[in-house]
Amino acid sequence: MSTPLDVRPIITSTDITRGYVTRYFAQASSTRRIYEIDKQQYNTFSLDPYYTTVKLPWVLVDDGISTAGSKNTKVIEYYNKKIPGLNRKLRNTVEYLQVSSVTPNNTPNFIDT
Repeated sequence: MSTPLDVRPIITSTDITRGYVTRYFAQASSTRRIYEIDKQQYNTFSLDPYYTTVKLPWVLVDDGISTAGSKNTKVIEYYNKKIPGLNRKLRNTVEYLQVSSVTPNNTPNFIDT
C-alpha cells in the first residue's frame, strides 16, 4: 500500500453552519509519523494494519458559551491516547475558527466511546 498524503480540510459553509468539521488522521506504525488525510484516504488506511487512524470533530464556531479552543483541546487529549503525538500535530486549537454570534445547529459528540 502507498504512503498517505497530507491533506488540509476544506471548510464549507455547511461545516460552519453545523459548527464543526471532521478531520482525519493516520499514523504509520513503523515511523510514528502522523498524516492529516482526507475521508477517502481514511477509508483506505483504516483497513491497513500498519496504520492507526482516527477521525475527530473539530469545532469551528465559538458560540460564546464555551470556547472552541477548549473543546478542541479535550478532543486532542482524548485522541492522543490512540495516536500518540497528535497533540504535537494539532497545536493550534483555534485553527479554522469562525467567530459567530449564532449557536451552531448541532453539537457533535466530541469524544467517541
